[in-house]
Amino acid sequence: MKKLRTVALLALFALLLSALAACGAKGENSTIDHDYQYRDEYEIGEETKAPSDGSNYYNTPGAEQENPDGTSFGRKIIRTVNITAETKNFDNAINLIETNTNLQGGYIEKSGMTGRSYSKGSYFTRRATYKIRIPAENLDAFLAQLGDTINIVDSQSTVDDVSTKYYDIVSRLETLEAERTALTNMYASADTVEYMLQIQKRLYDVIEEIESYKTMLRFYDNQVAYSTVNLSIEEVIEYTEKVQEPATFGERISRAFKESWKNFTYGCQDFAVWLVYALPTLLVLAVLGGCIALIVYLSMRKSISRKKTGRGGDDEKK
Repeated sequence: MKKLRTVALLALFALLLSALAACGAKGENSTIDHDYQYRDEYEIGEETKAPSDGSNYYNTPGAEQENPDGTSFGRKIIRTVNITAETKNFDNAINLIETNTNLQGGYIEKSGMTGRSYSKGSYFTRRATYKIRIPAENLDAFLAQLGDTINIVDSQSTVDDVSTKYYDIVSRLETLEAERTALTNMYASADTVEYMLQIQKRLYDVIEEIESYKTMLRFYDNQVAYSTVNLSIEEVIEYTEKVQEPATFGERISRAFKESWKNFTYGCQDFAVWLVYALPTLLVLAVLGGCIALIVYLSMRKSISRKKTGRGGDDEKK
C-alpha cells in the first residue's frame, strides 16, 4: 500500500507539471468570449460577492463598491474613446501625438498612414490612424493635450463596467482552486488505479479551466489599467467650421456666396496648377499641329499650282 501511494504521488506530480505547461501554452490563445460553464449559476442583476482573498487577481485602481457582507472592492471600468480630427500641419501634429503618448506613460498599439502631399497637379490629403493605450488615470490629461494640438471634429466615449464579469471569474477561480486542492488530496489517498485515473482526468480539466480564467483576468486587468483611444487624423487646407444654422435669409445668402466664391477660387487655382503641369505637353502638341498644318498647306498650294500650269499649257496648244 505504501509503495502504491508513493507511485501515486509521483504520478500526480508529473500530471500537474504537464497540465500547467499545456494550459500555459493554450492560455496564450484564449479569447475573452469564453462560454462560461457556470453561467447558469449567476443571473444578471444579482449581487456579486467579492472573494475573500482575491487580491492576487485584481489589483488595478477603481472606485470602491460595498458588498452586502461589508467588504469593498474596486469597480472594473474599461474606457474607450473614438476621435476624428484634422490638422493643417500634419507632420507637427503626428510628432506631438506620439510625444504626448510617451509623456502620459502610454504606448501606440497600432498605427497606419495613407496619402501623399502632391501628385500630378492634384492635392491629396494624408490621413493617419492610431490605436493608443493610455493609463486610465492619465486619460483625461492626454485628451486635454490632444485638444490643444489638433482640431477635433468628432469625439465619442464609451464606458464598459465589467465588474460583474470580473468578480464572477474570481469567484469561480476560488471554487476551482479549492476543487484542485481536494482532488490532489483524493488522488494521494486513492487505493485503486481506476479511481486514480478518474481523479487525474478531472484534475487535468480543473487545471485547464484555472489557467483559462487567469488569462481572462489578465486581459481584463490590461483593459482596465489602460484606456483605449482610437484616433483618426486628416490633413486639411482649412478647418471644418463649427457654425450654427443661419437664422435669416440674408445670412444664408451671404454664407452661400462666400462658399461659392471660395470654391471658384480653389477651382481657378487648380486650373492654374494643371496648366503649369500640362504646359510642356501643350507646347509639343502645338508644334506638331503647326508642322502638320504647314505640310498640308504647302501640299495644297503645290497641287493648285500644278493645276494652273496644266491649264496654261492646254491654252497655248489651242
